[in-house]
Amino acid sequence: MSEPIGPEKLWGAPAIARASGLSPDYIYTLAERDDTPIYRPPGTNKVFAFRSELLAWLRTKSKKSR
Repeated sequence: MSEPIGPEKLWGAPAIARASGLSPDYIYTLAERDDTPIYRPPGTNKVFAFRSELLAWLRTKSKKSR
């Protein structure tokens, strides 16, 4: 598997969506859950994720759905 291209810290739902293949609206939904590696700094509406955490989390989700 090749290394991901782009920054490790992804700021904003559009950037996280591009990296994950999910929709920006769904990124906001996931950010509300405690079991996802998508974070919302206190007192803001912004979200961010670390690419490596996000991709690892997505791999575990795709294995469970098989």
